[in-house]
Amino acid sequence: MIAIAALLVAQLLFLFNLSTMLKEQPQPAQLQAARDVIRSGVVLSIACAIGLAFAYKRKIVERLAGLRKTVAGLARGNGGAAVAVCDDEIATLDRMVSALSLELAGAIEKEQAIADYAMDVICSLDGDGRFIAVSPAAIRLWGFAPEELEGRRFLDMVLTKDIERCKQSLQSSKEVRGETSFENQMRCRDGSSLYMIWSIEWSITEKRLFCVGQDITARKELELLKQQFVALVSHELRTPLNSIGGVLSLLSVGALGPMPEKAVGKIEIAERNINRLMLIVNDLLDIEKLEAGQMQMSIGDISLAPLLATAVESVERVAEREQVSIETASTDALIFADGDRLVQVLVNLLGNAIKYSPKGGVVAISVKEMPDFVEVRVTDSGRGIPASHREAVFERFRQVEIADSKKKGGTGLGLAICKAIVEQHRGSIGVDSEEGKGSSFWFRVPASRQRS
Repeated sequence: MIAIAALLVAQLLFLFNLSTMLKEQPQPAQLQAARDVIRSGVVLSIACAIGLAFAYKRKIVERLAGLRKTVAGLARGNGGAAVAVCDDEIATLDRMVSALSLELAGAIEKEQAIADYAMDVICSLDGDGRFIAVSPAAIRLWGFAPEELEGRRFLDMVLTKDIERCKQSLQSSKEVRGETSFENQMRCRDGSSLYMIWSIEWSITEKRLFCVGQDITARKELELLKQQFVALVSHELRTPLNSIGGVLSLLSVGALGPMPEKAVGKIEIAERNINRLMLIVNDLLDIEKLEAGQMQMSIGDISLAPLLATAVESVERVAEREQVSIETASTDALIFADGDRLVQVLVNLLGNAIKYSPKGGVVAISVKEMPDFVEVRVTDSGRGIPASHREAVFERFRQVEIADSKKKGGTGLGLAICKAIVEQHRGSIGVDSEEGKGSSFWFRVPASRQRS
């Protein structure tokens, strides 16, 4: 700025001298002197301009070099260079880039801290399935330090029985956009193994797999215990309970000889308790099998009307005893389902509707055909369900009121079983209710594929 001001002053002085010389009648000698002054001024101006251009260029280049250094540091993740103490556009841009560098460095530090202290294994694999980077959780879970795993094949850490399946999962993840997951067993340094569930995603730009692995060994062990429990109940409890129930039935009808009147009453009580216990055992077995995917289903195109008739016949005696009538809408709907399992759902819903309807009440069954689904509703005239309990009624051992299990009976598993069966059909289930005005339980299952 000072050099520019000096050049302007020099130009003004030159013009002032030239104007003074030309005020008088110009003589040849004066004209020659003016020409000399003009030439000198022009030469001086050119020299000053060239000098200023070189100086300005040098200054700009130095400033841009500093900015380039800042950007390079930002790209490497090492932070930027010191910010120049100026107040022009380049300095403003330099400050903005440096501020961005500091924010990025802070974000990288936070990301690294999350990876370092995460309970799950966070890693990346190259296109050949070799570890590029591994979080410290590998030491705690597998006993291997991250540097020991870098460059090692992921499949080398997998149990032999899971290698082929994992290989296919890793390969398919490169062809699928978005996150995929799979489970396997990983080898540990001490010879043991852990069940892991992996979430993986292929980065097209970086040509690597980003993976997060969670230890699910405890969950798998719990599932094994549940399976053992189901087997125990199935083989060790249900068979003797059936035998006891059979003997009690024979005693109650006098097949084994006449029984004292007091004994008959006690036998009836014992028989009811055995039947209730068998109901609980069967419900537990059903829901465990459904959730484990072990419940066999025979799904196909069937008519809905016979299923409704079978379900109504199953609960007619209970309805007569409770003085509740059942109204069934006629339908020619075709569905894609397992008939026996849907009858089980309908019997559960009808049983509940009868149980909670007042004497003289009506339970209505309606059917609605939709483009892809068929909806069945079982509507009662009972007390209704509070809004806070409508979702909870489909959970295990949940009833609207605690006293219901004693007053109304039931295991608290019926609706949970209904939900599991309907979801196995890729359908949905729910309830619409208003306190004091009854409840309407509904479920939707896929319509028949043959329906036009």
